[in-house]
Amino acid sequence: MPISTFRPNGFPRCLPAGLVRWFCSRKSSVFILSLIILLPLSGLLPAHAEGSAPVMTVPDQQAVPGGTVLIFSEAENNPIQVRDPEGDRIRLGIQANCGVLTVSGTTGIDITGRDTAHLILSGPEADINRELNGLRFTPFSSESRLCRLDLTAEDQTEAAGVTFAQIHVLFFAPGGPDLFAEEGKTVTLTALPADAADIVWRQTAGRAVGLSDAGAAAPTFVSPPVNTGFEDFSFSASYVLENSPAAAAVTVRIVDNGISSLPPDVTSFYTSDFLEMGIRLSSGHLTELSALPADTVSTDNHRPASLPFGLVSFVVATPRAGDRITVEFFLPWAASEDEAWYKYDAYSGWYPLDDAEFSDDRTRVRISLADGGSGDADFAVNGRISDPSALGAPPENSTAPETAPGDCGSGDGGGCFLGRMRVMLEQLGK
Repeated sequence: MPISTFRPNGFPRCLPAGLVRWFCSRKSSVFILSLIILLPLSGLLPAHAEGSAPVMTVPDQQAVPGGTVLIFSEAENNPIQVRDPEGDRIRLGIQANCGVLTVSGTTGIDITGRDTAHLILSGPEADINRELNGLRFTPFSSESRLCRLDLTAEDQTEAAGVTFAQIHVLFFAPGGPDLFAEEGKTVTLTALPADAADIVWRQTAGRAVGLSDAGAAAPTFVSPPVNTGFEDFSFSASYVLENSPAAAAVTVRIVDNGISSLPPDVTSFYTSDFLEMGIRLSSGHLTELSALPADTVSTDNHRPASLPFGLVSFVVATPRAGDRITVEFFLPWAASEDEAWYKYDAYSGWYPLDDAEFSDDRTRVRISLADGGSGDADFAVNGRISDPSALGAPPENSTAPETAPGDCGSGDGGGCFLGRMRVMLEQLGK
């Protein structure tokens, strides 16, 4: 099972709205940071400077039958672990939004909120990890729903920052759908044998969604906005296996991800730092959507000075090959006046989109993308727009490229065209 490791960085990392509120001011290029935890039992945490804060390792999204006690442990291959680089005492807080948390209490460390939704462990790193190995999460009810665990870890010995992590838990009714996902996630239909041929997928129930390729063995789609708890989407596939006709059916339950601050027609998702963000298309449909950490692309080729919301990578299937669409992003907070919307590709590196339009309050930004044109990372007129991009601050001591890929002018001597061809050949060779 995939495991995610969370480390602090120099930029404020926020939990979902209503749980943590950050107040920042800037003086002489130094962020002065105060953190107020709005949970009554957590009290007021002191401000911390950047340093060697604890590192947390948590499992990816969990899915278990409703009413089941979920156990986090090494034996279940889903442990929660925390480590302090200096081996100092740690204070770990866990909040559950739809159940209670239980630990054994056999190590003798300070425990607050045992058998409640708000658990705090304070003590040496080794003892805290022993308590976490066997942590039990019991949901309040047996209904199908998405639950969330919010974790915070701080060094009790020195001011070294606070680290945040989050775990999503899907509780589902036994005998129900085949797959579960929360809204804003990429869903892959994987129900066919590897050697299936002549495949045709069809959607048979639920609001219409667009598949990446109805003839693929494992097509994808992005789960749409869900505002009623959950919705079911059903699909069937006909195919040929060993010269004989065959069929399969899959039902996917899409669960509300808990984001309620965006318009109902916006596909909402969490960034890699658990900030609430959204995306809306003028036409076409999303077939892939990923929120990636800022360091996913490490190249320094015109790299922005900061990427506060990480990267957003998505694929759009357009109604027709060559179509131009508008993509609107809903940001966690207002962009500053010097921030712009940046794209990345292997030929030009990072470059700002000059035609990006910010709303008056700079909480939304619209970009225009053409299939096979500027902004399409696959450089092909194929009915698919691939777009890794992000909000960023201007690069330090660097000049952004004057010409974006796809805008090859008549006087470029063919360099832009050749660069595009090189990237396409590299992609074909993968």
